[in-house]
Parts: sequence; C-alpha cells; structure tokens
Amino acid sequence: MKHSLRIRLIISSLYFILAVFGCKKHEMANAQTPSSPGNPVADSLSFIPDINAEDFIDQRSITLGNIIYKAPYLDQPYIVQARDSSWICVFTTGRGAEGTPGQHVMSSRSTDLGKTWGPAVDIEPSSGPVASWAIPYITAYGRIYVFYDYNGDNISELNGKHIKNDLLGWYCYKYSDDMGQTWSDRYRLSIKNTLVDNNNNFKGQVQMFWGICKPIHSTNGLLFSYTKIGAYISDRGEGWLVNCPNIETEKDINALQWNILPGGDVGIKNPTWSLQEEHNLVQLSNGSLYCVNRTYLGFPGFAISTNLGTSWNTPAPMRYGNGTPSDRIFKHPTACPRIFKCSNGKYLFWFHNYGTPGYNNRNPVWVSGGIERNGTIWWSEPEILLYSGNVNEGMSYPDLIEQEGKYFITETQKNTARVHEISPLLLNDLWYQRFRKEKVTRGLINEYEAPNDLTLPSNNKFFPSLENNGGFTVDFFVTLNNLNSVGHILTNSTGNGPGLDIATTNNGTIAISLNDGVKSVSLETDKGTIVPNKLHHVAFVVDGGANIIMAMVDGKLCDGGANAPAGWTRFFGINNINTDSPVTFGKNLDGTISNLKIYSRALRTSELVSNYRAAK
Repeated sequence: MKHSLRIRLIISSLYFILAVFGCKKHEMANAQTPSSPGNPVADSLSFIPDINAEDFIDQRSITLGNIIYKAPYLDQPYIVQARDSSWICVFTTGRGAEGTPGQHVMSSRSTDLGKTWGPAVDIEPSSGPVASWAIPYITAYGRIYVFYDYNGDNISELNGKHIKNDLLGWYCYKYSDDMGQTWSDRYRLSIKNTLVDNNNNFKGQVQMFWGICKPIHSTNGLLFSYTKIGAYISDRGEGWLVNCPNIETEKDINALQWNILPGGDVGIKNPTWSLQEEHNLVQLSNGSLYCVNRTYLGFPGFAISTNLGTSWNTPAPMRYGNGTPSDRIFKHPTACPRIFKCSNGKYLFWFHNYGTPGYNNRNPVWVSGGIERNGTIWWSEPEILLYSGNVNEGMSYPDLIEQEGKYFITETQKNTARVHEISPLLLNDLWYQRFRKEKVTRGLINEYEAPNDLTLPSNNKFFPSLENNGGFTVDFFVTLNNLNSVGHILTNSTGNGPGLDIATTNNGTIAISLNDGVKSVSLETDKGTIVPNKLHHVAFVVDGGANIIMAMVDGKLCDGGANAPAGWTRFFGINNINTDSPVTFGKNLDGTISNLKIYSRALRTSELVSNYRAAK
C-alpha cells in the first residue's frame, strides 16, 4: 500500500508539472500578460493528464484562507507582485459602513505568498476626503501605480439631501517606487465629460463613476475599464477605458500620455439595459478586448472591441460554451463578475450561478474556465470555487495571483479580506473539459451495468455519511418511455420516510430526495432537459462540504432554466440517509437504467463531464 501510494503521488506530481509548466513560465503581475496577435492560443491541449491520477485537495472553504486585513469595512483587495516577489495589496477600508466618512485606501505587503501581512500603510488618509476603489498596476521596472475615486470637492449632498459620496469626484492616482512603503503626491486624470456626465444628477458639474477592473498590460500599454454613472446612486451606467501607451517606458509623470476610450460620446452599453456597471476586461490573443459587466437582470453582460477599445459591439448576455444563442446564459445576481487571463493564455470567470436581481446570493462562488475559440472565449461548465458555511456571508471583488506555479484568489466579505490558494487541478480540469473522455474511478464504490428491477438487502452503510464534509455522487444513464409517470430509479426509502429516493416526477424531471427522519431536502433536474425515448446521462452530487446538492444532465450542470433562479439547493444537518429497507432499482419505472455508479465523494463538475463524454 505504501509503495502504491508513493507511485501514485509521483505520477500525480508529474502530471501537475506538465500541466502547469507546459507553457513558458510567467509570473502574473497585472493579472494579464501582454497578448501577441501573432501567437494565438491553441484550441487544444497537447497533454491531458489522467483524471484518475489526480489527488485533489479540497480548499474551497473560506475559513482555509489567510486573512489580509480586517476592518468594519474592507473592499477590493487587489495584489501586484513586486520586484522582490513580495505582494503588495491595495484595498478600500473604513471605520464605519461602506460610504461613510473616513473611507480611504491603504496598502499592505506580504513576503510569504500571503500567509502573513505587514502593517497597513495609508495611500490616502482617513482624515481627508473620501477615497475609494483602489486598483493597482506595476510596471516592468517596478513602479506601482494605484488609481482610485477621490471626492476632492467634498461633495456630500444632492438636491439638499445627504448622499453616499464614494462614487463620485476625481479619478486620481499615486505611485510607489519602494514597494508600497511610501506613496507619491496625488495626481488627477483628465476625464472628459460625455453625454452620460452631462445628463447626470449634477448636470456634468460632478462626475459619478467607479472602477473594479485591475489594469492590464495590453499591446497598447496600460488599459483599465471603469463605469460612468448617469443617475445616482448607480443607474444608467456605461463602460469607459483609461489607456496609457507609454507608462512602461516613461518615468516622468508629466510626460505620461492618457487616452479615454471609446471614441465619441457614448460608452460601452446596451441601450435596453438600465443598470450596467463594474466593467472589467482582458485582451485576447488576436488583440481584441473582451469586457464583462454586471446587470440587474440576473445575468452578466459582455462586449468585444476589435480596435483596442475605440469602438465596441452592443453588450449581450454571457453564455456558456461557444456563446451561441442556443447556449445557456450565465446566471448571476447584481454582484461583481470578474474575468481573469492566466499566464497560460486561458481564462477564468468568477460568478455566483444564481439568477435573481439584487445584491445578495454571493455565496458560494463559482468559476468557469475559458479557452479562446474563433475570436472569442469558449466557457466550461462551472465548479464551486469558494463557499462559506454562513449562507449570508457573501464573497466578492476578487483578484488572481500566480506565483511559483500556484494560483491564489483574494476576496472580501466586506469586513475581512482573505487570500486563498486554489488547486491547479480544479482549474486545469475546467480547461480540459472539452477534451477529456475518461471514466472516473476514484471513489467508485458500486457499479451496476443494468440494474433494472434489482433489489438488494438492507444495508445501513450503502450510502456514505455526510458528516465531516462527506459526500457522494449517483451517476447513471436512463431512457424513459414517457414523462407522465412516477417511477423510482434508486431508493432505500419507504413512502415519505427516511432514506434516499431518485425518481421521475410528473413535471417531466428526475428528482433526488434525502430524508434522515427529521430533515429532508429535494432537487429536480431542469425542466426540458429530459425527453422521452432518449438515452440521458444524469448525475446527482451531494456535497457535504459546501452543503449543496447539484444535478447534471448530458454533461451540463442544471441551473434552474427558466423556472428557478438556480439549479442547485442547500441542505443542513442531514448526515445519514441509510435505512433498514431494501435498496431497489427501477421500481415502477417506465424506462430502463444502465451503468449506474455510486461514488463515495462529491464528484466535481469536470469529472461528470468526463464520465458523460467517455460513454458517448
């Protein structure tokens, strides 16, 4: 056993090295390296590791992260890597709630990959005008710039009423040449008034805006997007860009060249959407810019520019897969949707997979992996990236750091900022989804090739315990003759009592129900995903770490479709669903079951996609 484990670990390590370091190593300083239109990202992967050789360590609980800073208010913890490989984190903080007096921007430094942090340093003091939403950029020669909102005119009223005043004023910046120990004088960007400014509540006398986009190093120098606001507090938004083409070579502040994009008087916007904000962008290998934003419509938007931001197409809902009209729309509340470009030329998308408007439902965090295809980004089925056991504790405003072949994500719960090491296996699996066709065997405890009308004796250990972050997965193929009858695919329950029941419903769906005799929970597949007389791959995942149940049909994670805001549900306090009843398969089922597998763990989305593709 010891030799077997040692061999397995060695093989896993080799796979990891080949997967992570297969591309030229480049440490991420500004969340994106310069793109080269002459070297497009390949649409395939030359080496795809064995999915069963992976030793995945679950690091998704936010309690496993390292604290950067705590305060009554704490937002946007963004990091750049300094010349000596230390990390400089900038953030917005305050002694009271968001938007109250004393809100200002600070920085802190870590020399051990975020495990510990030095004393916080004021970029702007708490005693001055409100300063907010700091975003950092580091040049190749090591100067760190920080851009932020600064209420330099101390605007605090609108039409005689007190207002939240951290989304208006001047766009300012400072720089540090000593890795964040001290900061320069304040400089102000010249932001031209456009139609949205002239029609705002202040009639152009005050600009309303903010930015959450960490600046990128593009083929035309520094670029970052931000949102201009047309109506207080954050309505009628438009996306705009700041560009500095000579920031990498010009050290004289007075000689820096600043451009505001797009050209003309209207920014990035869909005229049929009202709230559209928190624009952030990446550059594709062909030079195009890909910009995402949040809405109040239950989904994120995106737009593309093929001329370095001078003009943009009309924003549209982001979609999975190739982004065609038949592909599903990402579901996302009114929360920060962050897109990242990794050093391997692939992409990550942070979102919440919950499709109702509003500022809640930011827990858990989901992530989709992106690969360039045909001038845009193909997006994978998502995985849970981070979760909190406190359902009301949301996570948002993340940043991505890569160093020493490792991935790290920052986030904030608005009073505590943390940094989390993310398993490269989880991210690589997202990027491999289009290519893998392997049956997952790790954790497989029972497999039944054709279990129709099969009955097994009672077994009080048939299903794994859900205690201590336990979980299990039931994965099977099924063909139903009609969708109007109730039949049981797998059950150890009698009636409505304790146990597990996977059954067809009168809604034309397949549902899983868990009952421990005290508490119960159920989840159905999305309506319309199951059709009669067709072989379907279906899987239910019971994740006792995140306390979430998920369903997949034919390689796609259920998201609620048009009938529910999400395709997943939570459960609490259910630990044991074993009973003294027999375990039966296919009871009263008008259809056939094949290749039913039970795993002693919660399989990841990418693993279930691999199972589906392996059987095609």
